[in-house]
Amino acid sequence: MVLEHRLPLTSKRTDAILAGVHPRTGDHSYVVVELKQWSEAHLWEDNDALVEVDGARYLSSHPSTQVAGYVQYLRDFSKAFEHTPDQLQGVVYLHNATDFGVGDLLASKELAQAPMFTGERRSQFIAHLQSLLAKDASGAEAADRLIGSKTAPSKQLMSVVAKEIREQEQFVLLDEQKTARDLVLHQVKKAVSSDSKSVVLVTGGPGSGKSVIALSLMGNLPVRVGRRSTRRGRAASHRRFGRSRARAPRGRRACSSTSTTSWRQSATASRC
Repeated sequence: MVLEHRLPLTSKRTDAILAGVHPRTGDHSYVVVELKQWSEAHLWEDNDALVEVDGARYLSSHPSTQVAGYVQYLRDFSKAFEHTPDQLQGVVYLHNATDFGVGDLLASKELAQAPMFTGERRSQFIAHLQSLLAKDASGAEAADRLIGSKTAPSKQLMSVVAKEIREQEQFVLLDEQKTARDLVLHQVKKAVSSDSKSVVLVTGGPGSGKSVIALSLMGNLPVRVGRRSTRRGRAASHRRFGRSRARAPRGRRACSSTSTTSWRQSATASRC
């Protein structure tokens, strides 16, 4: 078991990565486990990608989307998975939650990205892990391979801008970066359907992911919002992100009014 494994080239860390041997193939096998202490949570305004947690002051990405992002990022940047990406899988375990408390999340289409289990599904969670990790095989060699893995060169921003706009996901958005992107898409879709205006501020320091969020938005707006808003959305994206004060690290909360949604970072970064 590798705890708090740092993702290459970022300050993000996984909760746990279980390393071992696959029971059928005999190859190395890895499972990224995202642990949540949530007892109750539901989808925000029926948006499958955004979650409102009971007692929290900020929105989160669906945990299945979050762990799937970690998996894809490790596949992209860790040499250990350069030729064997399928050896790495992700799973979510909400040990304090019941099916009733997170029913919305269990019904979400985001589960297609990674399975999620609640505390009352503990036996199913164990069975899922046993299908990926042999019980009697040592995972030391697999863990050493992961920890000692070299980091692949990061993708250069300007060299993939055109492809990002055409094909959308050349960069993997992590945690609050994806939450911010999904919130913007949600607000744009609402503004288009109601013929109203909405402002979203994404604020953050250097290297927090503002440019990556903007590129992802430019690639997603024409597809997810529709042809009617394409020209408006692109123009707005250029204007807003050209002068924006954006924030993309963790610990932000959503402050909403009738026509404005603003993101602010709390003084102390927190992890749910």
